[in-house]
Amino acid sequence: MIRLSSCGFQQSLNEDEKMNTPSNPIIYRPKQIREMFSWSRHAHENAMKHEGFPRPIQLGPRAVGFLKTEIDKWLEGRIADRDAA
Repeated sequence: MIRLSSCGFQQSLNEDEKMNTPSNPIIYRPKQIREMFSWSRHAHENAMKHEGFPRPIQLGPRAVGFLKTEIDKWLEGRIADRDAA
């Protein structure tokens, strides 16, 4: 079963973490990602092309989403890069 996040990024992340399992991944839609990071559509595309931001997964013929686990790993890498500098 795939569960789409209701976004509300400030919404209880602990609750999301409890439900984020391989058989029940949390998936963010593109609009939710842009809201989380305060990105324009162009900035989001640039992050995917040039900054290693995770690529979307196809959810349906006209719908894509991003796995929370992949976004978390990307953020951890950015933090590690910052701390190494």
